[in-house]
Amino acid sequence: MLTQNPSRNYSFEKFFTTLKARQSPALIWYSDHSERIELSGRVLENWVSKTANLLSEECELDSSEPIHISTTTHWRSIIIALAALRIGAHLHFVPEEEDCADIFCTDNIDELPKSSTEYRLLVEKSPLAPRFMGVLPDDTMDYCALVRSYGDVYHGLSTPSLTDTAWENTSYQQLLNSIVLTQQEPLSEQAYDISAPPMLNANYLQQVLCCLSQAKAVILRDPTVHWVTEEIHRIHHDEKAVCSPWL
Repeated sequence: MLTQNPSRNYSFEKFFTTLKARQSPALIWYSDHSERIELSGRVLENWVSKTANLLSEECELDSSEPIHISTTTHWRSIIIALAALRIGAHLHFVPEEEDCADIFCTDNIDELPKSSTEYRLLVEKSPLAPRFMGVLPDDTMDYCALVRSYGDVYHGLSTPSLTDTAWENTSYQQLLNSIVLTQQEPLSEQAYDISAPPMLNANYLQQVLCCLSQAKAVILRDPTVHWVTEEIHRIHHDEKAVCSPWL
């Protein structure tokens, strides 16, 4: 029998504390030319903390405040979204939803002229890039160049309020409830390949959260790459992975 508040003993702080303690893979990115990037739980949490510090200190992002994330589904965009959740922000994903927030985050330089937001954050997609690999437009922040200088521990005062909106019509309370409810049907495999949409969205991020909450690795295949069946089977074999149960 389900309780009215299944997440009463669970919180995002507990989620990130547990993630930080993991030495095993948490997020594994695959792209073309045999590109593979593996982030353990500890490393992923470290990047999330650095990004949360950047967003709160550099962009003045606070709990319940909106942030517009208009990016392809990429390991860096997931980190930015997780950081925004850690702060307790209101995430917007719809690409056409212009100027819905003071912070606009994109990996497409062509989208920047459309935005008149106060803080414009450009994300480089090249593997392990130390900075944006091009000419940075005026009044634009270089995520890759900035994030490394921020602290490894998130000391911000802003944290999620359960009654605030996480995204769309979903509150933080409802999001935590959904995570806890999936834990009632434990995942049995080591890693899960969650089919990535071209653009990061709420449904995909929620599946990532549910998977990570059970200490399983998320396999993220670059959605801009055409994956043939043989390649997918090889990845699943190498990573001991299966397709997501939430398709």
